Order: sequence, then C-alpha cells, then structure tokens
Amino acid sequence: MKISKTVVLLLGLALLLSACGGTSTTPTATPSTGLPSPTETGEVLFQGLPSADVDSIFAEIKSALNMDLKINQEDFVDSIGGGSGWGQAIVVEGTGNDFTSPGITAQILTTILEGKGWKEDMAYAADGPTGTQRGLTKNKALALIDVNWKPADDVVIDPNQPIEAQDITPEKMLYSVKLLLATKPF
Repeated sequence: MKISKTVVLLLGLALLLSACGGTSTTPTATPSTGLPSPTETGEVLFQGLPSADVDSIFAEIKSALNMDLKINQEDFVDSIGGGSGWGQAIVVEGTGNDFTSPGITAQILTTILEGKGWKEDMAYAADGPTGTQRGLTKNKALALIDVNWKPADDVVIDPNQPIEAQDITPEKMLYSVKLLLATKPF
C-alpha cells in the first residue's frame, strides 16, 4: 500500500503541533506544599487567606485565649467538600489548666469567626470525649477547627474504663488547638 506524501506531511505536521502546544504529561507541583497542581488532578486547589484576614483572626484568638499562638503554612484537605492545597494554621498547645474543654474552646473560636461573617457548617462537626471539630464557611473560604487533648505520657490509663472516667488532673491533659484557614482561588 502506497501512502501519499501529503498524508505523511500532514501526519508529521500534526505530531509537530501536538508536541509544541499539547498539554504536558509531566506532573507539576505547587512550590510550597508539593501537592499536585490543578492541571494534573483537575481538582480545585485551596490556598491561604489574605494576610490581613489571618492577622485579624489571629489577634482576636490571642486576646480571647490569652496565650502565645503560632501561624504555620500547612497542607489543607477538605474531606467533606473535596479539594486540597495549602492554608494557614493558627495553633496553640497547652494543658487542661489553659483550656476548660475541647467543646468550649472550639465554641470560642467559632464565635470569633461568626463575628467576622463566617457560618458554621454542621457537615464538619464531630465531638468526642477528647476532641471536637468544627467547620465554618465564608464565600469560597473554609475554616477547620480541631481541638483535642490526650493524657501525658506518664499517666496510667485503665483500659477497662472510658477516658472520661479516668482520674486525670488538668496539668496532665495535653491540649492541641488548631484553626486551619484556606480559600478556593475562584
């Protein structure tokens, strides 16, 4: 079978054009987190909030808790609505002497965000004897609250009793509080 020079020329031109303008198959990553890019996954990636918004929330939490806080950049995953990326985490650690309970601490953070126009989304809510989670939305932004405590390493736990029935002194209750903030870029 003889193929005409025109067909060969057209096939070669098509290959050349696809090589010059086609979609890259090489995975790309966001420089800050190493997560796949939207072009690789087709997924909407989250990114951090504007600094002024984070600074305002940080100041109110610092005032309400009267503790030293940190802001970190962390990976962000929306396990309910889908999507991932990065966000800012406002974090603080302490003991039961610093925090009354996970639920009350989460409510303080929720109230601060609601005062700034955020709305609680109950799909993100979870409670247990040692932790509480909440989620709030504002436009395309999502705030995830995670307040947990665990017994100090030197606490002896009776495996036959629930954690809430254990005699654990407040200074032996190690708290971790995190507010993770991110928004969809479009």
